[in-house]
Amino acid sequence: MKKFNDDELRYFVSKGPFQPTIDFPVNEEFKLRKQTCKFISSLYTLFPYLEYSIMKDRAYCFICRLFGHGVGCEQSELAWVVGINKWNKMKSRGKKKDGKLASHFKSTSHNAALERYHNFITRKNHVDLMLDSRQQQAEQQREAVLKYNRSIVSTLMDISRFLARQNLAFRGRSGAEEEGKVRNKNSFLFKHFVIVLGNFLQLVDLVRRHNSSFDQWFRDSSLRAHQVIAPVSVFNAFTSE
Repeated sequence: MKKFNDDELRYFVSKGPFQPTIDFPVNEEFKLRKQTCKFISSLYTLFPYLEYSIMKDRAYCFICRLFGHGVGCEQSELAWVVGINKWNKMKSRGKKKDGKLASHFKSTSHNAALERYHNFITRKNHVDLMLDSRQQQAEQQREAVLKYNRSIVSTLMDISRFLARQNLAFRGRSGAEEEGKVRNKNSFLFKHFVIVLGNFLQLVDLVRRHNSSFDQWFRDSSLRAHQVIAPVSVFNAFTSE
């Protein structure tokens, strides 16, 4: 049974179970016995973690194939890891008796693998985070920065809503425009380098003067994953006291 590393697990989990809908090949031996002779795609709906390999004409348990190692694997059904290609008794083994699929997905080994799968995708309970304190601290710091960034965006949205509700202009008029230095309003210079110190920037500056946390966000570019490169005058308009 292959044991996948974290990078491989992340890739396969992101893709999910492979569930093609094709004209599945017929097992002639089972057909002669008048038994179920091929895979049925409707089983995907009943068992969401079921997957099928076109190349090998076999069915697998997505969860046990990836997370079959660990506590509880002692009683695991290897057949669902290496693949099943006997299609009889998949749904039932007789009156009031579970078939192969229901029996497996109710099994202790499958539930143990399913728990490891949930721990892996939630990350907060991932075993690596619990064992590696440095990684756990980094994860906590990342979440704190995300929360901080959300609060900054919320404040900027509040400023925008205030201006909109009061029917106030966001931008003002630049010194160059006032003095008539820019004659062509469609020029690249006018569109990209003429700075307008309007109501929005003034309100941002006002909030920064009274909120050190808000001010720090503008000063510390490391708090933002994506940085905007702007003319020096634009930067000064945001950072000036």
